Amino acid sequence: MHRYLGPRYKRLLVKHMPVLLAGVFAGYIVGSSRPLIEQGLTQRQHTHTAGSGLEYAGGFTEAEHRPCAQTRPSEQHPPPVKAALVALVRNSDLYGMRTAIRQIEDRFNARHGYPYIFVNDVEFTEEFKRGVRDLTSANVSFGTLDHDSWRVPEWIDPAAYDHVKRTARYPHGEKDSYRKMCRFQSGYLHKHPLLAELDYYWRIEPDVEYYCDIDYDPFMLMRDNGYKYAWNIAMAEFMETVPSLWNVTQQFIRSHRDI
Repeated sequence: MHRYLGPRYKRLLVKHMPVLLAGVFAGYIVGSSRPLIEQGLTQRQHTHTAGSGLEYAGGFTEAEHRPCAQTRPSEQHPPPVKAALVALVRNSDLYGMRTAIRQIEDRFNARHGYPYIFVNDVEFTEEFKRGVRDLTSANVSFGTLDHDSWRVPEWIDPAAYDHVKRTARYPHGEKDSYRKMCRFQSGYLHKHPLLAELDYYWRIEPDVEYYCDIDYDPFMLMRDNGYKYAWNIAMAEFMETVPSLWNVTQQFIRSHRDI
């Protein structure tokens, strides 16, 4: 190789050889240490010692996740709108919910301090509660669903219901839990007691990515402009899931012109 290099390049190569060798050596050390590092992280994910705080997937402790106090709204200055961030989730959604909350806090809520409300068809575990609370200093509430809001109504024909589930050609169409979730989100969520004092709520979901900073307050925008409903669609709808939606919506509007 050296016979193809001119004198100038040979001098540069000799001059910087120690740095190059140091870089190669450091890369070797990091590469050979990676299994040990990963092993340590794996052990940390399953460790809970007195005074250390419960630890979650990813190996971060409560202290590492604790938000910086100086970025939070003062307790003497509550959010300007009666609003909250609301999620219908299961205990098994903890990791995905933490991912979403971390991004919501970074992109928006760290500057506003809107409360979070989580509802579930069963009691939330202490692990779930602590897992979401350690990501925000905003108020966090947890609630369960009543029987009427999480069931198949008596007036539904069981045979027809089973047939529709068996022949569904769209994601989750065969699952009772998915259909109960859709029914609750569209007809019961806003009636839950934890939302009774709110003027607005923002539905949030596990594993959602927020790629940009939200540099305005959507709740204030809606209040100041008299908006009742806002949405954002990031994927095309499956028409099989909404064959009657448009006609039913038009019928509802005609029957409730006072709204």
